[in-house]
Amino acid sequence: MQAVPVPMWDERIVYRWRLIELVEQDMQIWEKQKTFEYARRGPGTRVIIEDRDGKILITREFRHELNGYDFRLPWGKVFDTLDVYQEARSSGKPIEEYAIKSACNEIQEEVWIDVRELEFLFLSSCGATMRWDLFYFVCKDRQYNDAWQQLGLGEDIDVCWFTKDEVIRMCLDGKVSEDRSVSVLLKWIKSI
Repeated sequence: MQAVPVPMWDERIVYRWRLIELVEQDMQIWEKQKTFEYARRGPGTRVIIEDRDGKILITREFRHELNGYDFRLPWGKVFDTLDVYQEARSSGKPIEEYAIKSACNEIQEEVWIDVRELEFLFLSSCGATMRWDLFYFVCKDRQYNDAWQQLGLGEDIDVCWFTKDEVIRMCLDGKVSEDRSVSVLLKWIKSI
């Protein structure tokens, strides 16, 4: 019989910044106690948008961590701070509901599309020592709007449309550098 870690009591926040916190939690494994530690960040969203011709919307965005441009799915944070994330977790409301609202707002601000319907596709959990969930959605219904991009300070985002074959090549040659999104995109394209 395998030993499954059982929480002994509530987690402890060891340190907290605006977006990331360090957490410890004591676990019981048979008769032993072990302290697990991890970093937690509020969740994010990624949205796959396909046009009537089968092309996929991919943004071209300057990313400071890459010191260059990257191709990405439209995306955003679900919560701007950990305090707001904690309030949402305590509310009992499913986090997916907050993610849908956030994804719709980001799409409208960054790629000029009013989302009418999103379908949940996949939840990507980062791992044991860094908890950062990404909610992936497929945009099922939308309309284009005439608004200008409402980019945040330092954001440089262009809207591009690529065929599925082009997106597959971009995923495989590293032009789409976010590996979690590469995996989800490739699975989604191959499943349709």
